[in-house]
Amino acid sequence: MDFDLFGKSLIVFISLLQLQLCCGQEAYQQKALDLHNQYRATHHSPALTSDNTLNSNAVKCAQWYADQQKIDHKCPYKNGTGENLSAGNGGNWSNDQWAELSTKMWYDEVKYYNYSNPGFSGKTGHFTQVVWKNSQRLGFGYVQKNGYTVGVALYSPPGNYQGQFPQNVLRP
Repeated sequence: MDFDLFGKSLIVFISLLQLQLCCGQEAYQQKALDLHNQYRATHHSPALTSDNTLNSNAVKCAQWYADQQKIDHKCPYKNGTGENLSAGNGGNWSNDQWAELSTKMWYDEVKYYNYSNPGFSGKTGHFTQVVWKNSQRLGFGYVQKNGYTVGVALYSPPGNYQGQFPQNVLRP
C-alpha cells in the first residue's frame, strides 16, 4: 500500500514537473503578464497572452545583457519582437519584485504621453509598447549577475510603429 501511494505521488510530481517544463511559465512571468494586462485594460487594449518561446527568448536576452553588463537593444534572441528593458546595479531584487518594478516603471511614462499629438517619443516608448493594442503575446525574462539585474519584456507583434499610434495607444 505504501508503495502504491509513493508511486502515485511520484506520478503526480513528474506530471507537474512536465507541466512546468512544457509550459515554462514562472511566477514572476505571470506577475509581469498580470500587470501588463491591468495597465492595458485601462487603455482599452486586449489582454496579452504568455508565450513560452517569448519567455525563453526574454530570459536568453536578459542573460545576454547581464553578461555584457549593459542594455542596448541588440540582443540576438529577440527575433523581430518589440522589447522593453530594465537594468540596475546593486540591490537584491527578487524576480517578482523586478517584474513589478520594471512594468510599473515602463507604464509610468504615461504621464509624458501627448494624446493630442500621438507618436513615438524617447520619453514614452516603453509605455506605448506596454499598452500597444495590436500586440498580442508577451515574454518576460529576468537575470541577476554580479549585482547587475536585467529585466526584458518581448512583445509580438511589436509596437511603436509610426503612423499607428492613434489606433494603438488609446486614452484611459
